[in-house]
Amino acid sequence: MDTKRDPKRICTYIGLGLFAMMSIWLLGMMGLQVLFMRYAPALLYSTWGMWLLNDIPLYLLGLPLFLLILRAVPNGPAAARPTQKFGPAQFLMAVAFSLGATYLINFVTSILMMLMQYFLSGSFDSVGNALEDIVTGSSLLPNILFGTIVPALGEEFIFRYTIRKKMQGCSDKSYILFSAACFAAFHGNLSQLMYAFVIGCLFAWLYLQTGKIWVPMLLHFAINLMGIVVAPAALGNETASIILSYMVIGLIVGAVMIFVMLRKRIFATLQPPTEAGWPYTPPKQPAFAAPYGGAVPGGAAPWQRPLTPPGQGGYPYGAPPPQNPQQAPPPY
Repeated sequence: MDTKRDPKRICTYIGLGLFAMMSIWLLGMMGLQVLFMRYAPALLYSTWGMWLLNDIPLYLLGLPLFLLILRAVPNGPAAARPTQKFGPAQFLMAVAFSLGATYLINFVTSILMMLMQYFLSGSFDSVGNALEDIVTGSSLLPNILFGTIVPALGEEFIFRYTIRKKMQGCSDKSYILFSAACFAAFHGNLSQLMYAFVIGCLFAWLYLQTGKIWVPMLLHFAINLMGIVVAPAALGNETASIILSYMVIGLIVGAVMIFVMLRKRIFATLQPPTEAGWPYTPPKQPAFAAPYGGAVPGGAAPWQRPLTPPGQGGYPYGAPPPQNPQQAPPPY
């Protein structure tokens, strides 16, 4: 049996690659920040500089290291599977559900974090969101480029396309849950952890159903555009803020209704592995290994072995008798 297709081994390598990518990402940010402070301090106080400080170490250092580590894991065999149509109507429904689920889960997360903050410090002060701090009051062009386009392309390539290539042959459920967990952990903060996991599950499921990586990429772009560009701009106007509030309530209600109506159909599309030899079962080890490399028939336990006096054929059990009695190991 090919142990390289062991799902535990595959997920271990993927996890190791993500840990290495995030580690070199953070170290690269620290190093780049030192360079900015020394040679271009003005960049540290600009929108362009903040986004470059984040993306250069991630995509020029972290991503190549991630792909290098995953070279140890061969791509799984791609089984033929039917694909679903994904037109404008399905796209709008997916956007509505994603935004509604994001707002709902973000609201619940904010309440939980405020309660945690209260129990820890006795205050209801909200915990800040690093991404929100970057986009608030920032320039429009870098926010669109680095906040919507680059993540839609880069993160979908990592967490949907690459992980899927390595986990082909595994069950749909294992791929969806594992890739979504990696996607949530990648965001690195409690504010985005829960809704990133839910959205990651949706993106992975859509990729499986359509077979087109541009589907989650386009959906990712639309969601980021709403959260990073449209919503902050609307909050600066009183009328737009009221409209946005009602829209958020409608999206939350719509997301709940979509999930209730389609949950059985969605779960029914999750396919078991179709590759021969899946689900993977590790090679069986004998229940008892005889001394000196001898094989015990049927994995017999020590008390099930025939009694053979020392010095006769078959001692130690399962090994050939010693040719020179003087060199024979002492019996036990």
